[in-house]
Amino acid sequence: MTSDINRTGGPVERDIEQAITALKKGACLLKYGRRGKPKFCPFRLANDESVLIWFSGKEEKHLKLSHVNKIIPGQRTPIFQRYPWPEKEHQSFSLIYNDRSLDLICKDKDESELWFSGLKALISRGHQRKWRTESRSDGIPSEANSPRTYTRRSSPLNSPFGSADSLQKEGGDQLRLHTPYDSPPKNGLDKAFSDVILYAVPPKGFFPSGLC
Repeated sequence: MTSDINRTGGPVERDIEQAITALKKGACLLKYGRRGKPKFCPFRLANDESVLIWFSGKEEKHLKLSHVNKIIPGQRTPIFQRYPWPEKEHQSFSLIYNDRSLDLICKDKDESELWFSGLKALISRGHQRKWRTESRSDGIPSEANSPRTYTRRSSPLNSPFGSADSLQKEGGDQLRLHTPYDSPPKNGLDKAFSDVILYAVPPKGFFPSGLC
């Protein structure tokens, strides 16, 4: 029985570790910001696997994964909804932390799955370590200190975005409801949307094997 479990779980764990290794090498991702148009930035995972690092211009920025409440697929945040890009829905994801989000689009679905699975595993591990530490300090673990309850309680954005489970269940119908560009816009936003599409499409060869 044990050997069956090992055979089943082994490849999954290896896939996760391979994804994390790829994250350390880095990639060029399209980053949506609170101001201005989306822009390409080089992203990579720190060698200690605790920090996501990227460059915006010449400025190096960091996000501690311990501060991330959850990672959600698609383009569901208010930041994404400013310049929605339905064709890239399956290449997009957001890291939710404090009262903010880090919204990213990968070059293709494979790269998106790699980054999503790697980051999700690291964030989950961090939550489990934090829960175990709190449980030990509290003495006897209780239902209130379970990982699931703790995640919901610690996420100030639980209400706008819903739980991770509910987001998965909503699926494509919910995404279509949040996408105002099911048909070409007819107002002044048409040009703005066209501009961001032109700006966001990378030139040929823009995504090398390394960073930007």
